[in-house]
Amino acid sequence: MVLSCLGWVDRGALWRFDGQSGQQDSIPLSNADYVRLFRGKAECFAVQHIWQSGRFRMTAHAWSVPEQTLSSIEVGEHSANLDGDASVWASLPSTYVGPVAAGPSICYRVLALDDATPRTIRLDWFDDYDPMYQSVGSAQLLPGSKQFVVGIQRSSDLVIIDADDGHVVRRVPLADRHGNPHPILSTTGQNVWAADYDTLVRLDTTTWQVAESALLQPAREGTGMFIGDLWVTPDESEILVPRPGSGDVLVLDSESLAIHASVYLGSEPLVAVALADGRIVARDWMTGSVLLGQLDRP
Repeated sequence: MVLSCLGWVDRGALWRFDGQSGQQDSIPLSNADYVRLFRGKAECFAVQHIWQSGRFRMTAHAWSVPEQTLSSIEVGEHSANLDGDASVWASLPSTYVGPVAAGPSICYRVLALDDATPRTIRLDWFDDYDPMYQSVGSAQLLPGSKQFVVGIQRSSDLVIIDADDGHVVRRVPLADRHGNPHPILSTTGQNVWAADYDTLVRLDTTTWQVAESALLQPAREGTGMFIGDLWVTPDESEILVPRPGSGDVLVLDSESLAIHASVYLGSEPLVAVALADGRIVARDWMTGSVLLGQLDRP
């Protein structure tokens, strides 16, 4: 089973694709403006529900019954209230970020789960950014540290912040392409992969230097085109990179960023995953329609 969510298409629902039958349907979850998915362990996943008015809520689900909520966390300006089975969060990512109403304005708060106990941290430094043009896209705990790695919309820097009070520790430049980096950390925390508009970057977290960089989407007819959402294989050996401007999905080595394969799907694939049998399941950027292909290994 494949789950996905494209906010402008699915809103507060999940899109589901059955790999055996080829059937697809929608799973309504909330009246949120859009939702985000977070992969977990032990057959669990998390969903972030975001309202543009300045509210976000986390819910935990099981793959076997995705429409059922096992636990939820409602994030407010000064609190985070957990309801349901708290133990499920131990199998899910420990850090999330979203908009929260603060009087007449909206601020961004990190939700951190310390031993399943929720706390929030206000990102005061984001006031220096342009909230009409930019947003905080993601926050992840760097394994073995007390720091979060934060991605900012339309920025070419990742922001490393202190996990206790949220102050900026350092800014890490990517490829200077002003993209929408949603950094992905390796299990060990040694590597960070991020898409910077048309370029894929791998960072070495021991130095926070760019270890590898690959321009993957050349301009088309003089117009720059972005790459889609990254998907790292479970063993972290390869990365799938959809290219809406080229109608295909690239399969890259996660260390060297060398291209192993290209699977042409047509249309404009924005998100993609690989199934165990080599099938590529993707969705079209504008319509959310399913796009299917086959990865043939040499």
